[in-house]
Amino acid sequence: MSKRFSIFLVLVAATLLLYFQCGRHDFIILDDQLYVSKNPSIAGGLTADSVKWAFSLGSTETSGNWHPVTWLSHILDVQLFGLNPAGHHLVNVFWHALDVGLLFLFLSAVTGALWPSALVAAIFAFHPLHVESVAWVAERKDVLSTFFWMAALLIYAGYVRKRSAGRYAALLAVFVIGLVSKPMLVSLPMVLLLLDYWPLGRFAPAGGPAPLVEGGAPVADREGRVLWPLLIEKLPLVGITAFFCGLAIYAQRQGGAVADLSVLPISLRVYNALVSYLAYIGKTLWPVNLAVYYPFPPVESYLPAVGSLVVLLAVSVVAVLNARRRPYLAVGWFWFVITLLPVIGLVQVGHQSMADRYMYIPMVGLAIIAVWGIPELLPSSLRQGRILAPVAVAVLIAFAALTWNQLGYWQNSRSLLTHTIKVTGDNYYAHILFGNWLFQEGNYTEALPHYLEAVRIDPRNEVAHYKIGMISMITGDVNQAIQHLVIALQLKPDSERSANARASLERCLAIKGQMTPR
Repeated sequence: MSKRFSIFLVLVAATLLLYFQCGRHDFIILDDQLYVSKNPSIAGGLTADSVKWAFSLGSTETSGNWHPVTWLSHILDVQLFGLNPAGHHLVNVFWHALDVGLLFLFLSAVTGALWPSALVAAIFAFHPLHVESVAWVAERKDVLSTFFWMAALLIYAGYVRKRSAGRYAALLAVFVIGLVSKPMLVSLPMVLLLLDYWPLGRFAPAGGPAPLVEGGAPVADREGRVLWPLLIEKLPLVGITAFFCGLAIYAQRQGGAVADLSVLPISLRVYNALVSYLAYIGKTLWPVNLAVYYPFPPVESYLPAVGSLVVLLAVSVVAVLNARRRPYLAVGWFWFVITLLPVIGLVQVGHQSMADRYMYIPMVGLAIIAVWGIPELLPSSLRQGRILAPVAVAVLIAFAALTWNQLGYWQNSRSLLTHTIKVTGDNYYAHILFGNWLFQEGNYTEALPHYLEAVRIDPRNEVAHYKIGMISMITGDVNQAIQHLVIALQLKPDSERSANARASLERCLAIKGQMTPR
């Protein structure tokens, strides 16, 4: 058995072991019901109708995304495991472990550096920011699409080694399958161009980065390459990307997932995007107080955004200026910046300011910078393996411990939302989710304070006012029911709840003897 294959097996096995506790977790109220547990198109398992629905644009009304491959994976899970959450969770874990293994195989193949490649893959495997993508059943699209991302990288490495129409066709096919798992792969063509520079060495090599190596031997030719042929080579991928970008925006608008500019103006989006870039780096370096939902912070000054912009530009300039001597710095930095761009919030999908799951692919870039760069920053006397190896192991153990602890919060909706509220403070959406879960459980008295807190944080939240009205009517507090149902109807007179709100308001008024003749 080769050393490379042995490392691959160890990484996969360690990932499975770390995440195995997910098999004891429940579905959570956020999206798991839409994607699996209460989705009638999924609950019947594998049928002709369910497959047809998965590929139809009508499926976008459920999630705001057109990702038939992801839907098919959920349908197959129901066929195999029914609605037992254990099987659904462990399938996510399986895909994550494969992602880890493929990342290692790719990096080790194109750099010839086994242990740095293994360390990047181990960071990817153990980092607590990835818990959300793995422990959340509804985020199957993350771990599944990333499998095709990693597979595409491996195929591309083979294509560079020996260019052929067949290998390029395989790259296109895997790319398309990845896109119909999750549109996150739209940045792949640009990342392939980065990899052309390093470690594939397809740019003009004089004084530049080394070419693709395997086992220390050059396997890419040393001919002077210019940028245009490499750009032309990517055109089919770019064309596919443009098509799927348009399809993704259409699907998200059809599903009501894209926030209107009147709700989130462009100035707030740009501010949040700039601040979030640094926040993601911070959470990568110090992954504590992680939550399933981060509300938009109040904007008291634009200085944080200006400061973030200055830092981003400064690091980018440093990366470009050092591209010849330290090509991994430019490749890792722009991998992070480019792959995060589709989900940074300029086109706002949902109403979160940022999300841990968005770092699933972008973190690889930061890990490359750390693993290849830190040894160069140390004095030569400290670069020996006997110094760096124990430090690397200690960091991985710390990440694994934090991940194990973070996984515990994902056991069920109560533990997850209790933790989220604790670490994020005034989080109206977490309170609404908690209230919704308690409402479904019939625990109205415990749900009511969460809706009241949501209204305190966001007085114009129609959902919270409506739920307060409904609970108050159930518990007999007619005055409070009337007050909040009236506000809910004033805020959104045409919402999907408005008909029921009007009917409930009429019943409450009738109880008080205030019903007006129609």
